[in-house]
Amino acid sequence: MKRDFISILDWTSEEIRSNLDFAVELKHQTKEGKCPQLLQGKTFGLFFHKPSLRTRLSFEVGITQLGGTAIVLTEQDFKIGERETVSDVARVMSRYVDCILIRTFSHQMVLDLSKHATVPVVNILTDFNHPCQVMSDMLTIKEKLGRIDDVRIAYLGDSNNMTNSWLNIAARIPLDLRIGTSPETLPDMELVRKIQEIGISSIKVTHSATEAVDGAEVLYTDVWASMG
Repeated sequence: MKRDFISILDWTSEEIRSNLDFAVELKHQTKEGKCPQLLQGKTFGLFFHKPSLRTRLSFEVGITQLGGTAIVLTEQDFKIGERETVSDVARVMSRYVDCILIRTFSHQMVLDLSKHATVPVVNILTDFNHPCQVMSDMLTIKEKLGRIDDVRIAYLGDSNNMTNSWLNIAARIPLDLRIGTSPETLPDMELVRKIQEIGISSIKVTHSATEAVDGAEVLYTDVWASMG
């Protein structure tokens, strides 16, 4: 049975920890020139509705280093949802590639793609969330602090897909998450309440940057006008 990665909530706490440990080991092996060819013979279709430098480079390089083949498609290649329906794109790509990765605006498009695809679908950014980014951020925290549990993180900036991703991971890993933002750019307070009710993380929303960063071990900032 295929498994998608649309949200951090698709993984358990144990899977998040295991994948972070695995990423640390892969980085170590790669630096020693011993990168395992885990994706040998696998082809990945990367669809970019939104342009990207870091996301495209990181996935193309990573797939190649692990022995796989990355095929990049953009809106210049086909118009998903217009000339080509999402369901048709999902079915066609599923016959040619082993995994679909998509960076787009509409979260619903990713959900629809997942519904009709017979191969795994990976969300590499939507307007709603960005699970791969928050996993890479947690990897950095693990490498720098030596742990991921109970870290006090101050998020400063407008509430966006990254805010949602941090809230989602706080439902799986115990964090002390402080969100410093303006009254005009509050996060989804219903999502905040749901994460608070789960009870493993402390979540605080404030309009004071000073209050948000007080005692923080990690400062995480984003622009006030989203880059994607």
